[in-house]
Amino acid sequence: MKTDHYEAEVKFEISENDLASVQDTLRNLGLRHTGKETLEDYYLHTKRSRYNGWDFVRLRKSNEEYILTQKTWQQDVNGVLIRQEEEGEVSYTDANEMLQRGYKAQLVKTRHDYVGHVEGDELHVSIDFLELDGATRYFLECERLVAKEDAAKAREQLRRWVEENLAIDTTHEAPSMLELITQPSRH
Repeated sequence: MKTDHYEAEVKFEISENDLASVQDTLRNLGLRHTGKETLEDYYLHTKRSRYNGWDFVRLRKSNEEYILTQKTWQQDVNGVLIRQEEEGEVSYTDANEMLQRGYKAQLVKTRHDYVGHVEGDELHVSIDFLELDGATRYFLECERLVAKEDAAKAREQLRRWVEENLAIDTTHEAPSMLELITQPSRH
């Protein structure tokens, strides 16, 4: 099954000190913890977007399933940057063939997923645990699938929801996972 959609997403790095309180707050707000999983991400194709950040094709292994995802930056009719995402499941055989052809970058992370409804819309929240340069870092990601014309407004609503409900620093959004693993070490 292949899906093509737009996502409104915000991502913030959170401290280890904030981790437990954020998880408690999510549950207190009615979001349900839907599981913990280890994700293996293989970036098969990457290129700098002409708009912002990276466009990429990623193969993700989750449990024994493989998902192929293409994410591309675009502009909406008002010139606001939005993200198109196209993804679908691929077979074990196809996934192994893709990996044998090589990949640009790889990361492994542990993800805790939460789902709930905010203002009538389904909200997905993930907290990723990522080992980088010998330390564990934590990332909070809030995401909704939206129509192209609603992406910018939904993104601002997500940002505001995080600011109003979670006691974390929202001054700067976190870089993408691809940016984190391709930038030089910060020793």
